Amino acid sequence: MDAQHKAAMEIVEDYKAYLEDVAYVSWAYTLAEYSYAMTTVNEIILMIEKSSDVPPLEIIENYSNMMFDYYGKKRCPAFLVAYKTTADLISLFM
Repeated sequence: MDAQHKAAMEIVEDYKAYLEDVAYVSWAYTLAEYSYAMTTVNEIILMIEKSSDVPPLEIIENYSNMMFDYYGKKRCPAFLVAYKTTADLISLFM
């Protein structure tokens, strides 16, 4: 894994730790929202690990676009939480 992907993994792992803290300390998320957000973060981690030839930000942006499209078609809260989670992650890269 190159330096860019390692740095991205650190950012995503830090965000995952943040989610765990927020969920347990402030109850800012419902259990379902927390679960959807953690699933999103774990999927992004796997995608970054497997796609060393694609820039990490591009991976997250593509996932974000996919979740936005799914939410538009299905109106399932899981996709909206996934989209918001990826938006948070993207902002950490800026």
